[in-house]
This record gives sequence, structure tokens and C-alpha cells, in this order.
Amino acid sequence: MKRRLKVILTIFGFAFLASCGGGEGEKTGLTAPSGETGTTLSPRQEKFESEEGYPLTAVIWPEREIAVCWQMDVDAFNSYSAQRESVRQAIHSTWEQSSLVRFIGWQRCNGTPNQGVSIAVQDVGAHTKGLGTRLRNVVEGVVLNFEYTQWSPDCQNQKDYCNRVLAVHEFGHVLGFAHEQNRPDTPDPRCAAQEQGTDGDALFGDWDISSVMNYCNPQWNGDGALSPTDIAMVKKYYGDPAGIAFIDITPSIYLLTN
Repeated sequence: MKRRLKVILTIFGFAFLASCGGGEGEKTGLTAPSGETGTTLSPRQEKFESEEGYPLTAVIWPEREIAVCWQMDVDAFNSYSAQRESVRQAIHSTWEQSSLVRFIGWQRCNGTPNQGVSIAVQDVGAHTKGLGTRLRNVVEGVVLNFEYTQWSPDCQNQKDYCNRVLAVHEFGHVLGFAHEQNRPDTPDPRCAAQEQGTDGDALFGDWDISSVMNYCNPQWNGDGALSPTDIAMVKKYYGDPAGIAFIDITPSIYLLTN
């Protein structure tokens, strides 16, 4: 029995050590810029030169669990079951998988503020009514589209793809990330002309053509796949999951029951 307890304590000792440590998605048709701009900085660029994506750091959520609810009636909630799950999985496999942030709940809004965000589904351009914590308790703060009859009818034949890609982009806004093309160092004037929504207040890494937050990405919203810079940015502001190891406690359970 003493030997079994020693093995159990050893397993949990390793477990402890392993856990410690350190808008709207319009298709643009623009291609990646072919060259870089000169080294002269505009006043707006100089403002950010010493900073290191395009987050609005003032609205980054302080908590790592953000409540989510669907602003819809019972019939709509039930009929959109598959679409809702597809959105949840898209967020899980991108922003959640790359950080310590977790979106929780995903049930119908009940009229009581959830201290998080609420999602509505309307046949309009997907968008948010602010960035980051400015969406806290805002009714229909996030708007997605599952039908595409009036807006972006090209999605009629690829609804699930559009649902996932748009959700990843809009949840980037939920996390406090502005449009990449809004950055002052956007190199292509055609891309800079598409500036939309609230600006960030810090630059993270180089201007990223591949960001899911960039309208100028040659792949619409990056096909819903985070770029390396997107991943690095969400890790910086919401924690790096690399220091949290999954520990299989099955051997411990076996020792205790045998």
C-alpha cells in the first residue's frame, strides 16, 4: 500500500510541476502587397513605433472565462442547433485552442445580464457593436448570419463555411482585436482605404496579410484559420496554454481501486 501511495504522489507531483511556470466580413478581392513602403513614418505611425494583430488593450477581458448566450426565441434556438454548435467548435478550435480564454454557456439568453456577450442571428452583415469588454451585457452585441438571403448570397451554397469563418473573425473583435487593415503601417493604400471600425491602441508584430482580422487577406478572413501572428497575439493577452499540460490520472485511479 505504501508503494502505491508513493506512485500516486509521484504522478501528482509531476502534474503540479507541469501546470506551473512561467465588422463585417466583406470579401475584398485584394491581393497581398508586392512591396514594402519606405522607412519614413507618418505621425500616426510614430505613435506606435515603440509598441509591438492590432489589439485595443484597454478592452481586453480581465477574466479568462467569458459568458456567451444566444439572443433568440426557443424555436430559433432549436432550429439552429447545428449552426450554433458549428460556431462553438470554430471558436474552440481557434481562439480557445491557442490561449487560455474560454467561452462558456452558449445557452439562450434569459433576460438577466450574463456579464459576457450575447449573439443574435440576423440576415445582415456579421458584426459586433464594439470591441472586447465594451460588449459586456450589450444586447445583441454580436450579430451573425445563418441564412444569407439578403446579405452575401454567395454563402447560400456554403453556409457552414461562412458561419465558421465569420464567427472566428467576429470573436476576434469580442477578444478586443481591431481590423488589421486599420493599422497605421498598412502598406497597400487600397487596403488602408478599407479601414473600418474602432482602432487598436498597440501594434503587435508586423502588419499581417494572413490575419483573420484583415479584410485584405487573399483568403476571405483567412478561411477561419488563425495566422501565426493571430496566435501569438491571443497568447500574449489571454495566456499561453503551452504551460498547462494535460495529465491523464487514469493510472492513479487504477492504483486506488486495485
